[in-house]
Amino acid sequence: MGVNAAGLVSDAPFEITGRVVVTGTPPRRRYGTSLRRLANGDLLACYHESAGPENLNDGASVIVRSRDGGRSWDPPVALYAEPGWHCGPVSGVKVLPDGTVLAVVGKMQRTVSDETTYGLEMSRTATFIARSTDHGRTWGELERIDGFWPFFTEMYGTNDPLVLGDGRLLFCIQGTREINGHGWEAAVTTTADGGRTFSRPVIIATSPAIDFNDTALARLDDGRILAVIRSEQPPYHAYRSYSADDGTTWTEPEPAGFLGGTPCLYRLRGGPLLCFYRDREPGRPGVSCAVTADGGHSWRWVGQVYRSPDWFCGYPAVAQLSDDVFLCIYFTAIVGGNSNVEGVFLRDRS
Repeated sequence: MGVNAAGLVSDAPFEITGRVVVTGTPPRRRYGTSLRRLANGDLLACYHESAGPENLNDGASVIVRSRDGGRSWDPPVALYAEPGWHCGPVSGVKVLPDGTVLAVVGKMQRTVSDETTYGLEMSRTATFIARSTDHGRTWGELERIDGFWPFFTEMYGTNDPLVLGDGRLLFCIQGTREINGHGWEAAVTTTADGGRTFSRPVIIATSPAIDFNDTALARLDDGRILAVIRSEQPPYHAYRSYSADDGTTWTEPEPAGFLGGTPCLYRLRGGPLLCFYRDREPGRPGVSCAVTADGGHSWRWVGQVYRSPDWFCGYPAVAQLSDDVFLCIYFTAIVGGNSNVEGVFLRDRS
């Protein structure tokens, strides 16, 4: 089936209706995007921004707000930065059922190294939660997250936490069991007090040969929870796992059927489940989308919302704007020392 000028197959369950640059000046290195719609209707995006093209010990976790459904954006504001540290969102923003906004941020020291998976050696890591009760206008003191993994902890997850039957909130979490960012494991954790304390992680995916990290969750019609998980070894399979007991146990991870990372799940009003992701299919870099109608057992590629000159782009995040319109944002590839945070408006055709 052919791909149209917008980059989608002709029977894709959504269409592109517009594009927007969330932030792009002055030239900066931007990545690690997240997006949530707040209880007052505003949109809040979060990302890492640094002055140079290299991923070293500078930069900040930055937020930017839209008050008109994503058509225009306020000037960016630094949420967290420390001189001499690599600082950024290690989850971005999440909205709790009572409207409280959480931003998970972190800091580390980074050194260029040819001996690590990512070409960077990580040390002196720390992860914090910042909390806002006024729609992200002001933030409380940083609350440190301790004790999950011996080296590094992230609370990645493009969705808001899932609300369980007993009222607890289920978060994605990931970390490294070895120094220098080796041995990634994907997991979930729960909180009963709005993210002030958390349960011990329940591991979804771990392997001595595969690094599992960024994970997206979705509740299926039959009550199970689907996890789509990034892997960091070629050929870069996305993996899937299921829980039938609200995250207490998980099935053995298996390849989901497409190559890609940084997954973001979004359910259309007609029922199909979308996964936006960083495409790792050879020769097709960009932000792609696959759709499933059977709870994640099979996926169909339906096109790209962003074509990229190389694979380092993505971290798509989605916010619903109305019954049939939603916005997907992502960061673009670094070209000439600059990358943007951009967005695409999509109309649900399901």
